[in-house]
Amino acid sequence: MRHRFYAGVARLIYRHDLAILAGALLLSLLSAVAVRKLPLRGDLASLLPDDRPSVVALRRVVQKLGGSGQLLILVTPPDPKSGERFVNALGPALARSPVINNVDYRRDKAFFQRYKFLFVDVEDLEKVRDRLAARLFDIKENQLPFVMRSITSPTGRPRVEVILKNRKMALPAGALENQFRALRASFEDIEKKYERMPADEYFTSKDRQTYMIALYPKGQSTDVEFARSMLARVDGIVKRVNEDKFGGAMKIEYGGTYKTAIDDYATIISDVRRATVITLLALVLLLTLMFRQPLIVFLLGFPQVMAVLWTFAAAYIFVGSLNIFTVFLFNILFGVGIEFGIQMYARYAEERSLGTPVEEALARILAHSWIACLTAAMVAGFAFFSLMITKFKGFSEFGFISGFGIFLALAAMVVGFCPLVVRIEKLGWLRFARTRRDLETARTAKQGPVPALSKAFVHRTLWGSAAVVVLCVFGAMHISFDYDLSKLKSSNPHALAVERRIAGVFNLSLTPAAIIAPDKERLTEVVATLKARAKGPKGKTIDTVRSIESVIPLDQARRLQVLDRIRHLLDDDLFKLASDTQRREINRLKESMHVRAVRPQDIPTDLQWKFQGYQTPEGYIAYVYPRVSMDHGQSVIAFSKDVSKIPTSSGMLRAASPQLIIGDMLQLMIRDGKLAMVLTFLAVLLVLLIDFRSVRHTVILLLPVTLGVILMLGVMSVFRIKFDFYNLIAMPTILGLGIDNAIYLYHRYREEGPGRLRIVMRHTGRAVFATAFAMIIGFLGLLFAQHPGLRSIGTLAVLGILTVLACLLTFFPAFLQFLEWRRPMLITVVKGEVDNLRQHG
Repeated sequence: MRHRFYAGVARLIYRHDLAILAGALLLSLLSAVAVRKLPLRGDLASLLPDDRPSVVALRRVVQKLGGSGQLLILVTPPDPKSGERFVNALGPALARSPVINNVDYRRDKAFFQRYKFLFVDVEDLEKVRDRLAARLFDIKENQLPFVMRSITSPTGRPRVEVILKNRKMALPAGALENQFRALRASFEDIEKKYERMPADEYFTSKDRQTYMIALYPKGQSTDVEFARSMLARVDGIVKRVNEDKFGGAMKIEYGGTYKTAIDDYATIISDVRRATVITLLALVLLLTLMFRQPLIVFLLGFPQVMAVLWTFAAAYIFVGSLNIFTVFLFNILFGVGIEFGIQMYARYAEERSLGTPVEEALARILAHSWIACLTAAMVAGFAFFSLMITKFKGFSEFGFISGFGIFLALAAMVVGFCPLVVRIEKLGWLRFARTRRDLETARTAKQGPVPALSKAFVHRTLWGSAAVVVLCVFGAMHISFDYDLSKLKSSNPHALAVERRIAGVFNLSLTPAAIIAPDKERLTEVVATLKARAKGPKGKTIDTVRSIESVIPLDQARRLQVLDRIRHLLDDDLFKLASDTQRREINRLKESMHVRAVRPQDIPTDLQWKFQGYQTPEGYIAYVYPRVSMDHGQSVIAFSKDVSKIPTSSGMLRAASPQLIIGDMLQLMIRDGKLAMVLTFLAVLLVLLIDFRSVRHTVILLLPVTLGVILMLGVMSVFRIKFDFYNLIAMPTILGLGIDNAIYLYHRYREEGPGRLRIVMRHTGRAVFATAFAMIIGFLGLLFAQHPGLRSIGTLAVLGILTVLACLLTFFPAFLQFLEWRRPMLITVVKGEVDNLRQHG
């Protein structure tokens, strides 16, 4: 019955090959139009669910500020003076650009100098007051041999009269100056606390060889097209100012989140193009060497090109875009999908070499090879589809596109490969050269058993496999997870050098976490909570907190009251005996303490925008700066846990930043990575049970793949290869694809029956070897990528496929031969398949 069905399908394909090819080609052309519109999302926030709290919080911050991130301009001038003049000329010119929200090119030093004492904590001001009063009392009562009395001179001017306590005592030379110096030294601890306040008016390195301007554009840094056009506009303004007013003397470089987004996008696109070229060339070489006919390259490659176009057209319709995990599926699907073509053509060539007519040969490969391919596609496809349950879009979208691509690659074998091979056969272009002796040997091999594998080979292989597994399990226990994010960043040397120069200008992170508070009362609660956490045992990741309170201090009235008392103490008669230099310093100090309260209109415009935003006037923004390195995953996660949730009297507020997105993403990836492995294994298990309807056959199939994964872990431990946040995606891929080749071997083995293992390994084993290398070629291009994360995926995937292949070609045949000898009933052959094969053989 089944053979008659496939014979009908083969007849339809044989008679209408051109019409089927024309329909498939038309669908491919339409798909190509959709694929050209498929965008790439490079931002990490797009990998998290849209309703994720960290994503929602970041969206609110972006809306309030009108953008996200900054573009940094690094200026290297011939000398500091020209650098200051250039920055002063360029800053206002950039501020007039319609794509820029705000420009930070110099600090309003006058504002902070004028109100500097209002930014000192009340507790510290009170310490100054109390120490000053106590020190003055101690000096006058215990340290000096005289007392002072204010009197009025005959001219009406006030003066100080000194009366010795003991006429025999004399005032040592310089005693007062020493006392004043000791008085000054008593406040050094408080001065050190505030010495981090920037003293330079410009954003510059310590050697003043680099000046920096920070731009805050109106669009998002994740919008690469906007980032490119914005950078082009900014670069035009910079070049015009540099050429017109400074003769091009300034060396200009760019950094920051916008430039990083542009560079990363360019790196990924370059990597994908390079990987695609390498994949295609390697596949052409593999197919040419395997089949020795250039025409076979076209015969197998043409359907796969169609399948890839269909797959990414479906991605455009159902997903809408690609991400950093799915963009390289172009290459992988070429390598993985072509396995169906290799398996089917290998069987087709075998049938045609035996003299089987074209139509009957088609029927046989559809009834046998295509069914094995269907089982393999179902196992791998549903294994990938199971990833869609995960919340991390890097996994779920990868699973959808991969699963869809595998089924479409299988469909392309029917509507692409089969009609194409018929058309080529009708043209007489295919050759199946075999001698008469080869044909007789092949026919004889179809009719009965062949010599079994040697007992020495079987026993040595099984005992050796057992020993290797034990060693690999022991080694796998020592594999660790690599949390170093710096290893996964773009390795562009120039970009890394720019990052180091930026770090030399700013002593705080450029991307702090931001919390939007609805009013000043809630802002005060947020700041107090974060400062308390920073001082507590769980706040080791928090450096400092900045808010509008940093420029409009709370309790200004209390501060002003303490300052008045300090000024009154500085009017003490003792200071009138100080030297001229000391009196001038005291007078300047008293003058700087004579201030009024800071009003909102007093705040510089750039600070108003930073702490209140432009888009929504209500609400205030508090910034939390990390103390730990954001290049280490565990530090990122710890910082995320410390600051992501802030309880207030009106409810929970959430912090937002790219770092918190990364922290949230890492936690989700680790959790979903484990879930992905479990789901993939369960999907594979379920499909195998449905296909074979036997737990025994399912266990037999899973055993070599499981041993291959264990062997991979052992090799990882030897070469110190670690898991990381990128190569986690390779694990379900290895399991899903590794089982495919096991299915091909086992289906052919059940079809041939016991006693014919050598025939299976001679024909299907060779095809399995080729398909495994086709899979490797799909990942091979990633090994040459500049992006370390993509290289990490390629390395682990290639290693996993190789170790699974090694187990399939050594352990699996030895194990099957052992079962034939010891437990023949474990190898159940589908009688209908064997009878049908011999009937038509």
